Formats: sequence, structure tokens, C-alpha cells
Amino acid sequence: MHRKSPVVSTPLVSTTRNIATRYGLLLLTALTCVWIQHNHLPNEIPVPITPSHPIQALASDLSSALTPSVSGIDFSTNEDEADRIVRRAYERTYAKILPCNDYIGGEDCIRQSTEYYKPSSVNAATRLPFPWWFQTLLRDLPESGVYGSWHEMNAASPPIKFCTIAKVATTEWHKIFCTLNNHRNNHNCKIEPDLDDDDSYECWAQKCVYTTGEEGTVPSDAPKAVMLRDPLERLLSAYLNKCHSEYYRLNEHHCEPLEIFDTKYNESGVFDHIREDDQQMFAAYLDVMPLSWNMHFIPQAFSCDLYRLKLLRISFIRIERNINQYSFIGNMDGNFMSDLSRMANQFGGTLPGILDDFFNYTTTDSKHINVGSGEGHSTKAPEKVARFYTAQSLRKALEYVSIDYVVFGLQVPDWAKEMLREDGG
Repeated sequence: MHRKSPVVSTPLVSTTRNIATRYGLLLLTALTCVWIQHNHLPNEIPVPITPSHPIQALASDLSSALTPSVSGIDFSTNEDEADRIVRRAYERTYAKILPCNDYIGGEDCIRQSTEYYKPSSVNAATRLPFPWWFQTLLRDLPESGVYGSWHEMNAASPPIKFCTIAKVATTEWHKIFCTLNNHRNNHNCKIEPDLDDDDSYECWAQKCVYTTGEEGTVPSDAPKAVMLRDPLERLLSAYLNKCHSEYYRLNEHHCEPLEIFDTKYNESGVFDHIREDDQQMFAAYLDVMPLSWNMHFIPQAFSCDLYRLKLLRISFIRIERNINQYSFIGNMDGNFMSDLSRMANQFGGTLPGILDDFFNYTTTDSKHINVGSGEGHSTKAPEKVARFYTAQSLRKALEYVSIDYVVFGLQVPDWAKEMLREDGG
């Protein structure tokens, strides 16, 4: 039987509860953190609160306190330029996102930060100055689709909850979970691994289901899994598929702002003199992309609310990130095949055979080895980075995706560090 943890009763806790009823969760959070400081609870995270801006301090200092425990990056005095860009960008932007209580949904949670940091909000002049691209990201996140239910898949046999992220083999993962749930489709879905380019074989086109759809079928404590990808390579992959390819750009309308990119370049004239230069076109895209953030380019950390700092208890705050709830975290990189094998062994059931059907992870000639082959929806980004990235565009991209490197503890790839070194960074 699940028993609730005992509630610690103190005058301050009683007072904060009364105040919370009238003034809301944010003030409650700040006052509770003050109480934590005075009571010196075990395993606490010290969160200094300034009298003038308690919530702002909470967002800043709480993230700073957690950063060393979730990041594998060496932020020492000898850090190279790539790591320094990631650290500084994260500290002045994403680290300020407000934590939320566990019961608040992801979209509503990010709206709290959107409203709090909105330039037109009360006392906005006292808030932290953000880069313009972060302001537009906070603006666009709630309606971007990144919190859509289609990111979360599950199956009852084997019991698993899976977070799928745009441009991390999403097409294949949808097919895999449609196959795991095909008993609900009476086996009518024609899901074939080798037909990535034929939309008629996509799960969504056939209205195949990728969840059990039945309450209680998947245990509430079913293990969670997610597959990540190097953020820089994912960003380039999204550009190649959604923007560089004229067919997908004009038919899927994911290359935003649409006012600029949703047209044939040779007809608009806006990219005359640079459209034949891959590096200049990619740099131009990175310059204007934040005017309208598309789900495929938003950092992975926002999918399935992975980044979120959760306040799990109010009587004595315990704080963790959602990503810490995942028992399996793989990477779509050079070790992708071994991570698939590890996933198959961990979850068992019919999953190993289905994974092999779609990824051929038991053989060495898989088309998905080393991130992808450039066919269909996959892109072998490491072979193309020199063709599209410059040192200047790389610096901008690192700022955009800094949250992924910090929250997931990913290492900036060697090719990126080398490119900046050669540029004199």
C-alpha cells in the first residue's frame, strides 16, 4: 500500500498554504524554499532567495544548483570555446525557466515562464535581459506542438512508455509502436520498414494506433525510454529535410518563417546570390529561424517535458528533472546499434525482433548505422557538417541547443570543437 509521506507542520508552512490560496503557486514555491533554508533538511538544494525578486532568484539559483548533477560537460577554467558557448548560453537563458509542481501539464508549465518573462508583463524592466531568440522561443513553445500527445507512445507487451522526438527516427518509432499495438488494428496496418518514402505506409496515413488506448492496460510504473541525438547534427538534419529539400519545404510547410521560406527561391529572389551556397543558406536560416520556431527545430529537451524541474513535494521540496524518470536513455549516434541491442535486452518480449526488422541492429550493414544514411528521413550529418556549418553559424547553433547538452549531459562533438579551434576560438 502506498503511504503518503508525513507532512511537516510549522508556522511558516501553514502561512504559505494560506498565502498560496490567494497568490498562487509561484509565491508558495519561493516561501517554501526560504523555509528549507532555515530548517536545513537532508539532501536539500540550497536556494538563496533575494527579497526583491524571489521567483527570479529561485529560477536562476535552483537551476544553477542542479546543473552540475545533470551535465557531463567539463565547465572548468580550461574549457574550450564550444563548451564555453554552451555554458554561457544556458546560464543566461534556459537556466531561468521556472520549475513547476508535478501536477501541472507541460504546456501550462512553460506558459508560467512565458508570462513571467514576457516583455509587456508587470515590472518587466526588472527581469533578466534575454537574447531575442529566447524570447521568441518562450512565446512559441506553448503552441508549437512540442507538447503534443503524439510524442508519447506506449505498449502493454512488453510494458514500455516511449518518448519520441522529432528528427530522431520518429518515422521508424511510430511504425515500431504501431506494430507493438497492431492487435488493436486487427493487423490491418501495412507497416513495412523499407518504405520510408511512401506516405501511404506511414502510421498516420493509415490511422494506425501507437498506444494501447485503454486505461490501465499499461502499468503506471511501466519503465520509460527515450532516444536522443546529438543536438547539432539533429538541427542540421531538420534543415536538410524540412528546408534544403524543396519538395518537403513546399509540401510540409515546416521550414519557418513561412513568409520567407514557403516559396520557390528562384521565384522570390530573396535568396539571390546565396542560394547556391549551402553554408550561406544554412547560416541565413539560422539567423531568421527564431522568428517562428518550428517543432522540428526546437531543442529535444522540451519533448515530453524532459527538461522540466519538478517540485515534487511542498512540505519539504524534492526537486528533479523529468529525464531522471527514464530507465533507458539511448543515443542515435555511432553507438546507436549497441544502444538498440541494450534496449532490446532490457525490455524483451517481441520488441527485439521488431527493432531488428526496422533497424537491422543485429547486422553490420544497417542503413541507420552512424546516425543515418541520407535516405528517406535519415541524414548522415557527420559527413555533411563541413558542407553546411561554418564557425560562425556553429556558434549560433550551439546557443540555440545549449539546453540539450547541459540537461542530457551530452558532449559537444569533436568536429564542432575542432572547427572552432581552427577558426581561432
